[in-house]
Amino acid sequence: MSGLSDYLNSLNRDGWSTRRISEEAEKRGHKLSNATASRYLSGKHGAPGQDVIEAFAAVFHVQPARVRQAAGLPGLGQPFELGADAARLTGPQREAIRTTVRLFIEANDAVADQPQPDGATTRTSGPSLTLLSDDVPAEELEGLPFAADEEKPGDDPGEDDH
Repeated sequence: MSGLSDYLNSLNRDGWSTRRISEEAEKRGHKLSNATASRYLSGKHGAPGQDVIEAFAAVFHVQPARVRQAAGLPGLGQPFELGADAARLTGPQREAIRTTVRLFIEANDAVADQPQPDGATTRTSGPSLTLLSDDVPAEELEGLPFAADEEKPGDDPGEDDH
C-alpha cells in the first residue's frame, strides 16, 4: 500500500465500495471511474493528477491539499502569469502559449496516471518532448515570429538580429 492509499482508506469510514466512491464523485461533479478508485484504494497507482485529487477530496470532504500531501506531491504553486511584455504578443502567439501550456499539463497528467513500481507516489520526470524545430527543416521555420534565431556564418555572436 502507498501513503495515499492508506490515507484514502482511513477516510473511507463508511466502507464504501469503489463503485459507490465513483458515484459519489460524479454527484459532486467529478469523474472518477470504479477502476481508478480501486487502483488508488489498493495501492496500485501512480501519482494522481489534479482531477483525481479533487475527486477524492470532494468524496471524502477534505481539502485537496491534504490528498496531495498524502500522495507525496508538492503543493500547487502560484498561478503562472506572463510579464507585462506579453501584452505585445499577437493573438496567434497568445494562442500558441495557451496550447503549449495545455500540452504540458496533459503530458504531466498522463505521466501521473501511470502505475509506479513499489507503490511510489511521486511524479516521474515527464515524457521526452520533441521540439518542432527538431523535425522541421530550418528553411520552413524562417520568418516565424517564435522561431529561435540561429547564428549564421559571418554573424556577430553578440549582436541581436532584430
